[in-house]
Amino acid sequence: MRVSSLNLLPAAALLAIAFAAAPAHAAEGEDGEVVKTTTETDGPLKIVTEEDADGNTVKTTTETDGPVTIVTEEDDEGNTVKTVTVDESDDPVVEVVESEEDGETKKIVRISDGDDAVVIIETSDDDDDDDDDDDDDDEYVEEIVEKHHHHHRDIKWLGLSAGAVFYPGGASGRVSSADGRLQSNQFKACAGPGNAACGYIKGMDIKVKYFETGGTWDYPRVVGYFRTGFDQGRAVFQPGDEGFQPGQATRLDYTAVPLFFGGNVYFLKDFPIRPYGGLGAGFDILRLDYRRAEQARVVDASARIGFELHGGIEVRISNYISINAEVMQLWSARRKFDRLPDFSNTGLSMLAGVTVGIPVRLDRRNHDHHTTVRKVRRVRRD
Repeated sequence: MRVSSLNLLPAAALLAIAFAAAPAHAAEGEDGEVVKTTTETDGPLKIVTEEDADGNTVKTTTETDGPVTIVTEEDDEGNTVKTVTVDESDDPVVEVVESEEDGETKKIVRISDGDDAVVIIETSDDDDDDDDDDDDDDEYVEEIVEKHHHHHRDIKWLGLSAGAVFYPGGASGRVSSADGRLQSNQFKACAGPGNAACGYIKGMDIKVKYFETGGTWDYPRVVGYFRTGFDQGRAVFQPGDEGFQPGQATRLDYTAVPLFFGGNVYFLKDFPIRPYGGLGAGFDILRLDYRRAEQARVVDASARIGFELHGGIEVRISNYISINAEVMQLWSARRKFDRLPDFSNTGLSMLAGVTVGIPVRLDRRNHDHHTTVRKVRRVRRD
């Protein structure tokens, strides 16, 4: 008798629906392969039973209560593995794994805090059949201390800074002809020749900076620098009651080129607006131009040792570009003359500038390092 294939379609459809709706599934498989899985859920309790082709079953029970998670695995031979995990957000994570197999109990306690971890392994033999053998009653405790050291690659940077130097008070530049000791803060700021260049800006500040970071967005705490540039000023002497005597100074122009090494220390590590302080020392290449009454001018050049203290605010947009403003107090050795007023490049200045950072080297020597310290001791049970 011949049966049309069209008549078998309804039966095949019903069979497919029946398999899809079943809560547990079974299939033929090789030895050890899971062929049936049953899941039961009751609130925070979840039970999963897996059965292989030989009829062996593994029952996994998971229970969650806040930060505590308990997972218990049990097979049909009575072997169990119980895992208790406590995870309190930023606190150290505690995980306890206790297993019983073939009469042996093994407990593993792991405490993790970031990259560091302590692992304690305790193994004991529960077989009391041979009481005469003392070695069977020994308990082994194995303690493992794990330490992870993560070393970021250091990036070395060069920064090129350029800015303006200001007189904060704006001195008038008029001094008495009887004043035998002059300081730069008495001079009128003149960034160039002629009266049109005189005002509040007295020069330019140029720095070459060096710093290291652990990454592109890791800001430095310490920055070293070499400072140069120039600042200029002019003073006009006011005559006494009898006017200027021959050879007496009537005007003094100075130019100072600093050659200073120094450093900055930043008080905030990660915030982009960072106050800082620092100091430096070096030499001023000083040029003095004395105009004298009825006599030729005197031009002198010398190197004067100096020292500076400064503090300011930096806005670090990134390590590639930053803006800063600072106040600097400078002390410089005095240049002495026999018949002319002495001069010292000493005074208070304000600086404002922009720094452009350039990565120049990536340190390849740093790498991730893992250290494990293992301690094993034997404990005799009573």
